[in-house]
Amino acid sequence: RNRVVAEWTTPTLGFSVENDVRLDGLSAVDESGRSLLPGDWMRGGTTLTLSGSISFEGTELAPPAGRFNLSIYGQNLTRDGDPDPSHQSELFVKEPNPAFGAYTLRFTTPIESTQGGMLFTVRAEDLPHGTSVHINPLQSNIRLVLDGQSPLVIGTTPSNGSELKSSSSQPIEIMVQDSVEPPDRITMNYWVESIHDGIDPNGKPNEDEYVSQILIGPQTLPGGILIFSTTIDDSRNELGDKVVMYFTGQDSQGNTIAMGGGPVCPTSFYGCFDDITGLDEHSNFLPDWDASRLIYTTRVEKAPVIDSDASFIFGHEDGESLHPGVTYDLNLNLSDENGWYDIRTVLISLTGQFGEDDPLIIATIDDGATTFISTSSDVAVSNLYSHLLPVGSFDIRMKVRFSIAWSADLIESMTHTVAVKVQDQPCIVRTDEPCHEESSSLGRGSWVFNADLDFDLGPGRFTAIELTSRRDVFADALRTSVVIGSGQVLRLQGRVQFTVDSSPCPEGGARVVIRFGDLSWGTIVGDHGEFQLDIIVPSTNGQDLLLDVGLEDLLREQAPERVNGPQILFKVDDESPLITSVEPSSGNISITTASDFYLTVEAHDDVGFDEDRPITVLWQVRAGEFIIGQGSKTMSNIDVSDVYALWEVSIDLTNGGNVVLLPSYVVNVWFIGSDLSRNPVDPTGNSEYSPAASFHFVQTGPLLNSHDLIAEWSNPRPEEGDSVTLTIQTVSPVQPDGNLTVILLHLGPDNIWVRDVSSTLQIVDGAGLLNIEVEPEPLHFGVSSSTEVRYKVIVQDGQIPMFELSVEPIVFRTEPSRGIEAFNKQVEQNFGSVLLFVVTMVAIAFALSTMIAHNRLRRDFIDQHYSDGEEETHEVDAIDSSNPPPPPPGLTLPGSAPPRPPGL
Repeated sequence: RNRVVAEWTTPTLGFSVENDVRLDGLSAVDESGRSLLPGDWMRGGTTLTLSGSISFEGTELAPPAGRFNLSIYGQNLTRDGDPDPSHQSELFVKEPNPAFGAYTLRFTTPIESTQGGMLFTVRAEDLPHGTSVHINPLQSNIRLVLDGQSPLVIGTTPSNGSELKSSSSQPIEIMVQDSVEPPDRITMNYWVESIHDGIDPNGKPNEDEYVSQILIGPQTLPGGILIFSTTIDDSRNELGDKVVMYFTGQDSQGNTIAMGGGPVCPTSFYGCFDDITGLDEHSNFLPDWDASRLIYTTRVEKAPVIDSDASFIFGHEDGESLHPGVTYDLNLNLSDENGWYDIRTVLISLTGQFGEDDPLIIATIDDGATTFISTSSDVAVSNLYSHLLPVGSFDIRMKVRFSIAWSADLIESMTHTVAVKVQDQPCIVRTDEPCHEESSSLGRGSWVFNADLDFDLGPGRFTAIELTSRRDVFADALRTSVVIGSGQVLRLQGRVQFTVDSSPCPEGGARVVIRFGDLSWGTIVGDHGEFQLDIIVPSTNGQDLLLDVGLEDLLREQAPERVNGPQILFKVDDESPLITSVEPSSGNISITTASDFYLTVEAHDDVGFDEDRPITVLWQVRAGEFIIGQGSKTMSNIDVSDVYALWEVSIDLTNGGNVVLLPSYVVNVWFIGSDLSRNPVDPTGNSEYSPAASFHFVQTGPLLNSHDLIAEWSNPRPEEGDSVTLTIQTVSPVQPDGNLTVILLHLGPDNIWVRDVSSTLQIVDGAGLLNIEVEPEPLHFGVSSSTEVRYKVIVQDGQIPMFELSVEPIVFRTEPSRGIEAFNKQVEQNFGSVLLFVVTMVAIAFALSTMIAHNRLRRDFIDQHYSDGEEETHEVDAIDSSNPPPPPPGLTLPGSAPPRPPGL
């Protein structure tokens, strides 16, 4: 607030922050643009515009936009200018403050104010920070008196656009509002089409065809409301004829009634047509129906019509059955000349009776919305899937989705007919009695109630599938005796239907139960009446299996406890086939024959075997607890025509050479399969852990080890291009005679053993000799001269490795070179060393030449500076030469003077 600088320095900067708001310059303008002063009268119910300026207190600065709200309140006043306690303050506008320091607010005023007028106040609200205030609220208001200048027609009875039944004393009410200077009379100008359309009979009210009637003595209600009442005669009107009205008059101040309407057409002198195309626009006019204040049409009560021939149950033929639990759609076609909305209630009786105890479906139409209810638990109706569809102004199509309950108290085989009763709106206002009530039976609505169920036994409709073979044993059982193995899974599939018309049973309508002695299996009927039930064939101890199929737990109380269905007879095979013999039974298998091991097996079963399903042999090659190899193979039939069956197979226990067999290994063999009734082979003594046969692998070739053989090179130090021979021979007698496989390998440059040659060592009379010729190439092996190549020999009995034999490495050597050829070869092989030697010799030569040059320079320097004392030098040299040289430092000779002390 203080803007004077009083000191040169200040800790508070010498100013304060101003955030209070002022609203100044309030002005008011009505919708005609007239500026209003305080106390002026203006027409109520019109637009009032208030404007002014916004600034911070004591400044011309405007606050930013949207920081607070501007609100306009209106308060009715007494004649003394005080707030009228019978009227609350009203909020008309609330908007965020605008920018640039100016505001303009528009709103519609009330129709009337009190005689003291209404005080309109503009307020700044919701100011931020809690410290900012509107400092001049008493200077931002204006008092105005609202009086519409004309009394207002605010309503009529009947309302505009309504429909009324014609009457000789049709009641009419007009509601006028004017609380300041209300009128005591008004003029009603009305036109009844059947009576007054005579001057120009065109179905349109001309101005000179209206009849005037003065209405006086209004009823006064609070708020300046006046009710003028009268009656007119429109009894001669036909259905759809119009009654048109408008109202005129003045209040005590001479203000003309507003919103009273006017004539639809000019006088009969002019033409009034719906289409004036091509006519003189100065003498022909279009009817202005909106100019009238009240128009209603005459209603002549017409009875609704039921189109029974076009009403039916969808998908249902006349006289056919209806079933409980099944959904049906009833389609109704109705009409009413008064308009489809004149229909109020539709009652539907499935039995054709409308008594209090009869099950009914009631559809109620209210303002276009339809509600469906059932009066009995015997019938259910859906509001979700039932609806009404108007077709034009008079016709409707109604879809009603319903179902009959299982507990319905209906007599089966008795014919019923669907009946419909339609009720329209009341003829007399404020009563519930329908004006008309029409009933009719549907032309195709007869039906018979049927709730009896049975099984659909048509071709392929009822099946019993053995899941193992996928065959329908029910169809086979109808032709011949069927044998089925115990423990097999049997899947029964079928369909439950109503007895009369084979319609499917609804979901959950019954329970399918299969019984055999004390055993039972069951399932609920599913969608479309279908069911599926899996059972495991029980063991019958030699008896026949008779499966009794039936329906139980039927939902209808009057139904029997059980409805019998088909019976299926089987012969049950309780015995599994037995493996009776395996050839060879057990023992040893030569490793050399393990790749083609021949095996036969015999099995026994009282029912027999299927030649299309031979049994399968399985085997495991084991080394102790470890599985080395395993496999399976289907055997071939030899004879399966009797209760004893024989099969054969040849198997490769080496799996194509991928499994290496040793004499310590064992192979276990067992068999799987089934007999003619699909019973599996008895696993007793015929399984992985209890094999039908076991075999030990044995070696049948020569028996020897690495000490019984020796391998020597003919020349372990060959030159390039030479071939050598590796001689392998026995050094001790070997038994028995036979052939051994010898494989020679060398170690390649990547430390990988590479196979060179494979040969056969024959043992005859306990001895054997084998020569293997090898042509090693150093470059082929990736080595240079004087580099060894390692070899090894693997000895196998057929495909079975026995042991490895050590072989001396081969070292390659070459012919020595002489003269310049040897020098060049040595330089080529040792180029780095030669280069280092040359560099060293050059460095030594450079050092010697530098030392010689230095000594020469030193000698020339001495000769130049001491040439003048040459004679003295010779004398000194002579003297020095006569005396012995002094001893080395630190050495004292006998008889010589002691050395000088250091530093003297």
